[in-house]
Amino acid sequence: MSELLLFIRFIWIVVFIGLYLPVQSQTVLLKAEVSNVSVEAGEPFKLMYTMENREMENISIPQLAGLQISGRPSVETSMSIVNGKRSGFMRYTYTAAFEKEGNYTIPPATAFVKGKKVMSNSVKIKVSASSPDKHKDVKGEVFFKAKLKPEKMYLGQQALLSYDIFTSKNVVNAEFSKVPKFEHVYLKPVDIPVTGRNIVINHKNYYTQSIQTFHLYAQKTGKLKLEKAYITYKYEIPVSGNPFFSDVKSETYATNELVTDVLPLPTQNVPYSFSGGVGDFFIKTSADKKTVTLNDALKIVMVIKGDGDPKYWKAPRWDSLKNVEFYEPNLLREESIVENGREFHTKVFEYIVQFDKPGSFILKPKFSYFSPEDKKYVTLEEQAINVEVVPGNGAPLAENDTSDVDITDQKSGFFPVPVILGILSVFLAGLGYFLFRKKKSKEVSETLKPADEVAKIFLRKAKLHEHKGENRLFFEEISYAMTHYIKQKYGIQNDTFDKENIIDLFKEKNIPESLISTFLKIYATCEFALFAGQKPEMKDILEVTMTWIGDMEREK
Repeated sequence: MSELLLFIRFIWIVVFIGLYLPVQSQTVLLKAEVSNVSVEAGEPFKLMYTMENREMENISIPQLAGLQISGRPSVETSMSIVNGKRSGFMRYTYTAAFEKEGNYTIPPATAFVKGKKVMSNSVKIKVSASSPDKHKDVKGEVFFKAKLKPEKMYLGQQALLSYDIFTSKNVVNAEFSKVPKFEHVYLKPVDIPVTGRNIVINHKNYYTQSIQTFHLYAQKTGKLKLEKAYITYKYEIPVSGNPFFSDVKSETYATNELVTDVLPLPTQNVPYSFSGGVGDFFIKTSADKKTVTLNDALKIVMVIKGDGDPKYWKAPRWDSLKNVEFYEPNLLREESIVENGREFHTKVFEYIVQFDKPGSFILKPKFSYFSPEDKKYVTLEEQAINVEVVPGNGAPLAENDTSDVDITDQKSGFFPVPVILGILSVFLAGLGYFLFRKKKSKEVSETLKPADEVAKIFLRKAKLHEHKGENRLFFEEISYAMTHYIKQKYGIQNDTFDKENIIDLFKEKNIPESLISTFLKIYATCEFALFAGQKPEMKDILEVTMTWIGDMEREK
């Protein structure tokens, strides 16, 4: 009777997920962004409003004191329909500038989509004072400037390096003829919409715009010197006596050098959950279930998005809790995107959590980072995860696909008829799963010793994927079983776990060559299945893995 109640509970959870998740993709979003989040007073920037997969009309830009909008917007539209599915975007781009320095927040804009009013997000932008004497050394009709924002930075902080041209000639092209050697920095070219402007320097009119912009990450503290770059430009000169033709000439000039300070992070008041992030960060956390049986595991997915150097920040540590064990997290996904002129990195970590006794537990997700703007450590705290641990064995009651958790907010609404049909399919599949589990639930758990609890979790899931014919998911669980078993048995950390280190460890522990050979075969089979698109026989590899773990348990 208890298993039937668990099955009914499982179905209700799946139905809830079926009602909620499909609607998220229907949310209409109007995205606002700027070409640069840090500008000088009077410096033009691009203010862009983008609607994905929809056409909008009657867009209204908010009024903000000190914000100047120049002329009418440019409108860019790209739409296509493939197999009845529409994709594309519609974008309005304005040229804007702020009159005075300060920290501004551009309020949401509004537009209409099929008669329905939608609002954009707000956008923050920092406006610094324009320095009247920074070009006092200007000579000639054309010159180039290298600029770094911020002028001083912390190790791990993102900076923006730009090379700008200032000209009173009719320049038709400019490009690097000699790129300097950059030491102790990582540079990444960035495609930012180019906005030119006219300025007056020493009572002379110049036109200026960026030639190339880079995201820069310093790799060591101390003085950082950026050498001169050499840029060749081409310009037109009129042909004497013929106003319809002109000649093109070229000249090469050097930029200025840049010297900046890369500051170390403070060593005082460092939070326990700090894992190296420097900049601005956001987090979102989810657990695959709220109730877990004692011999199963809880999966927690943490999505971290920030603009700091991804080399320096890792998964945060959790506060220690009695009767709760957190295993080394896995990095599920990593990606980068440019928003508002800055590069943001997203990392998705998966934590495996086990409990030593039944009861109610409260897990508190935290992520700490250093804010260069505030010059202090900041701790983000997500809503606590309440977990009920009950006695028993078996597979989890419900399992959401948390590998694609989005960092943005979601909204719900009504669901279409296909969702209902999908729920019915899930119900029938769940019923089949329930009957299968009732018959097969003891096969894996009885094969291994109680000491192999970590591997048993993943082997049990692999067995289910084998039954469903899910080849890739099966080999992912086999890989997880091997990884977590070895880590748990020998206390290996995440950053030192690779095949060569494992083989060296096996030899150090005098593991028989036959077991090492079997490990390499399992390892290679998983790699072929996951990365080479092959489909080895699942049943064979499951039996080999179970036997191998059993044999390893007999080794010291």
